[in-house]
Amino acid sequence: ALVAGRGIDVGVRPEDISLHPEPGPDRAPARVLVVEPMGHETLVTLECAGGRLVARAPGGAAPSPGDAVHFGVSPPALVFFENATGRRLPATAV
Repeated sequence: ALVAGRGIDVGVRPEDISLHPEPGPDRAPARVLVVEPMGHETLVTLECAGGRLVARAPGGAAPSPGDAVHFGVSPPALVFFENATGRRLPATAV
């Protein structure tokens, strides 16, 4: 079990983040910072709650920098790390 006050970092792969133009259940608001077209896919850097994350979108279907979007992540896609050691934590521990 985790000790209260221990810092945890949360990781998620870009392909596990879904982008949406509208709010919805289990979606968080974000602002698009950078759009990187890469042919069949586009990497989209988002800012949310003072942090940054990268989502993968289909090529040609990405939002523009400055756009307000919403994103969702399936809970099983989240990975947890103890930030003091970098050690991966089981999801049941958080």
